[in-house]
Amino acid sequence: MFAYVKYFQDDVRAIVHTSQILNFAPKSTDDFLKHKIYLVFWSPSEEERIRERQVGDTDGDFYKSQILILAETKEKLQKLISTSRVPVTKIRGMDEESDEGSKTLFNEELTKKRKAIQAEKVEMKLKCQQSTEENCRAILAEKKKSLLKSPLVPLSPGIQRESDLDYGSDSSSDGGDVVPKKLLLEMEARYIRLKKSMVVLRKIEGEFSVASEEMQLLKKKLCEVEEENKILKKLNYELQDKVINRFSSASPGAPEEAASGQMLKNNQHDVEDGNVTLGKVISLPKEKWDMVMRNTKDSIFIKDLAVAVWGSEALKGRSVDGIPCRRLISKGAVSKPPLTPAKLNDIRATFEAWLEKQGVEGAELIARSKKYKSYISDKIMYLNRKDRAVNEREGNNLEAADLKD
Repeated sequence: MFAYVKYFQDDVRAIVHTSQILNFAPKSTDDFLKHKIYLVFWSPSEEERIRERQVGDTDGDFYKSQILILAETKEKLQKLISTSRVPVTKIRGMDEESDEGSKTLFNEELTKKRKAIQAEKVEMKLKCQQSTEENCRAILAEKKKSLLKSPLVPLSPGIQRESDLDYGSDSSSDGGDVVPKKLLLEMEARYIRLKKSMVVLRKIEGEFSVASEEMQLLKKKLCEVEEENKILKKLNYELQDKVINRFSSASPGAPEEAASGQMLKNNQHDVEDGNVTLGKVISLPKEKWDMVMRNTKDSIFIKDLAVAVWGSEALKGRSVDGIPCRRLISKGAVSKPPLTPAKLNDIRATFEAWLEKQGVEGAELIARSKKYKSYISDKIMYLNRKDRAVNEREGNNLEAADLKD
């Protein structure tokens, strides 16, 4: 069970296990007193120790705290804290709420706990020192054996090779020492450095394993999302095909457009007297048709085809459907004559045949072919803007000439 506590010393709040609370063993999440002061263990992290440059006993201590919430797991406790406001009960007279006898008992328990923790730390340090000394002695013993076996090492009188040596003796005589004290200190320092490096390597290995597991999970999730997107995309295309087919069958102009498209497929390559027949009513010179067919973008193909069919001057005074722009109606805009519907149908059929030749099919072909009217409208607006710009430039030139005169 975990508790969300508030330390009185610095008003810091933290999530701790209930085992870190002195003389506290709750049976449920409501088994605590909001007005009671508890002793909660706190240990600084390695980063806090380095940042605050603490020295001496930095392994933590018990501090007066207040329990705010209890929960079965740490995840539930974090969810409670993040989703709701945590009430804090004020404790008045925190220092005077108990008499001298209770304070003495409180301090004795705290002292006993501190002494026990200190004794455990001293014992662990002694064990580490003993294990270090034993490892160093073993390493030195192996080095001495290898040196005794070497014929290049001089031996003192009375010592034979492969004989047993007293590895625990610390003789300082120059004639009888096979391994000097300097070498012993170097070996100890090397062993300590090696031990620290092993700790760092194990930590890095653990972090790498955690990162690799997270990477595998992310890759698996990415594959699942990609598969789901493929299925949704396929279903979307199928739905678009069904909707478009239904509206196309209900539209009164659908049979006429279909017949125009079929006629275009049958006659689009027919050349008679240097003219190419497109659909029912469009006939273009072969040179213009070849120039239009060199385009690779949808918008440029439609715009060039419209200019080839109607011409730039005719397009300036026409509109696609004969309806004025809603944005310009308040400014006095009037409707212009619409483009010939039969020619528009032939242009759409020509555009669809051109898209099929480019390798487009299915729902994408239907979606792209619907934009032919907007392309023609853009071309008409461009021609009108260009014409207005030329007129304004000529007007400015005339005004400048008048001013000079």
